[in-house]
Amino acid sequence: MSYQFSPLNPPLLANTPDPFNLDPALLQREIGITEWKGGRAWDIQRPGSNLYIDRAFEWARFNVKRFQYWERQGVLEHFADDFERTVTTVTGSEITRKQEFERTLNLEVTAQGSALGFLAKLSVEAKTSLRITNSITEVWRDSTTAVDKVTFKAGCSYLTWLLKEAFTVVKTAHVAHMRGTGPFDERNIYSRFDVPPVTATAEATIGIYRDKKRQSEVEYRRLQKLEEKSHDS
Repeated sequence: MSYQFSPLNPPLLANTPDPFNLDPALLQREIGITEWKGGRAWDIQRPGSNLYIDRAFEWARFNVKRFQYWERQGVLEHFADDFERTVTTVTGSEITRKQEFERTLNLEVTAQGSALGFLAKLSVEAKTSLRITNSITEVWRDSTTAVDKVTFKAGCSYLTWLLKEAFTVVKTAHVAHMRGTGPFDERNIYSRFDVPPVTATAEATIGIYRDKKRQSEVEYRRLQKLEEKSHDS
């Protein structure tokens, strides 16, 4: 039975003969795409001067894709006896990863404890195209850690998956340098150039699924070999 993406569950051991070598396209879904335009200006040094007496202007276009995908965490495990251990789960988005995303795009950097600042900059139309709601914004707050005691049952195999939410942004931009630091004036422009495109991706963990299936040691070894094969490819 071929797996079709669902945010409710990843490919299950119960009905997926090989969950390790699936087409990556089956493990994700596109939620929305949009185009967003933005601009910024900043003071710069005039060539041959130590003073910030000129102005730079940037006109940027951002092509944005929002998608979700399942990602395996750890390796397939099988237990001969009941076994209890402490499991740590991290959800949300790491502040350093969010800030790296925004620095790559030359956007204002998200403050500690805040949701992804990039989302607040989008227009209403862009948010509609990306199907962004207040509840979605909340998952982009700083990552949180939960620690639980989990009992793994004898004779069962376990495979853990993380459900990820992501934005991939491709930015193209044109920059102009102007003499003076006043408002934009075409007559004072002395340099124009295109900036090479940059791509940045931000991701957040929004769910965890611990798959469980009762199976023999032989079946576990078969799956283990398939998992090793996926690491080699």
